[in-house]
Amino acid sequence: MTPKLHIQRLYSWNMSWGTILLTGCLNFVAVPDLAKLLQEFSQPVFSHNSTFLSQEATTRSVVQVARQVTVRILTNPGAGSGVLISREGQTYTVLTCDHVANSSSEQTYQVLTADGKIHLGVRQNLPDFPGIDLALIRFESQNHYSVATLGNLEQISIGDPIYISGFPNYQPRDGNNLDITDDWGWRAFRFTQGNLAMVLSHHSLLRGYQLAYTNETSGGMSGGPVFNQQGELIGIHGRGQAVLQGIEAFQFTNGTFPSSELYEQMSQFSWAIPISTFQQRLKSSSIPFPAFPEQPVYRNQSSEEI
Repeated sequence: MTPKLHIQRLYSWNMSWGTILLTGCLNFVAVPDLAKLLQEFSQPVFSHNSTFLSQEATTRSVVQVARQVTVRILTNPGAGSGVLISREGQTYTVLTCDHVANSSSEQTYQVLTADGKIHLGVRQNLPDFPGIDLALIRFESQNHYSVATLGNLEQISIGDPIYISGFPNYQPRDGNNLDITDDWGWRAFRFTQGNLAMVLSHHSLLRGYQLAYTNETSGGMSGGPVFNQQGELIGIHGRGQAVLQGIEAFQFTNGTFPSSELYEQMSQFSWAIPISTFQQRLKSSSIPFPAFPEQPVYRNQSSEEI
């Protein structure tokens, strides 16, 4: 039986920069000239006072932030993504997915930062995070790196733009051929725009996944940051579309599964763990960590009960 869930769902919206219209079906629409935006960084980082920035300027600003705080995590074997969330002296902390960190049996990693440097990372134990697909990795560096600003989910609505960055393990080449990006360094960086499509407010999926979005994602981007329009971190990406895995991949924390109709919608999206989940767990843990600003639990603004 499907549990009663408060779920925000996305059916249709319009954007001034390129029109997106979804009625009944949901499709990823590429951002015009996104590759060009990735090369241009002449605009200042987003200011909270700049409330009337064009969509293009907003995207450019988020790209700048993403390039500064996103890291690649190289394991043996495998690779994933992460985001810089704090600095204490010369110690940096990266937030990523547990399934990315678990790829290294020795719990050590190579962390690639935006300046092309590789740092030796070590996993920090998270004893108070059972069942949540999150992990912390720390490394030492005398270099200065920006860290992400944590966002507030109360200030985002269904249909709002969502941005994701990370490092795919493969890139398409010549039609159906793929290039492995293990030795690409920073060239493998990818940034995608989509829209917030669904929020599970009561029961999350297993391992803490609650935010669904239309962004196109690839293997290797797990652990990468999910940003709002202000370039603030609102989630950690960890699941792509799961059509092939079937409904078993969408079990709720109370042991139930979605209806067939709901599953058809949910399987079309990528998924993230809200940053508020990390903050709430951190509060009750014994892990020494810098204090973050308070972030209220997400409240549905136009939810429907299913």
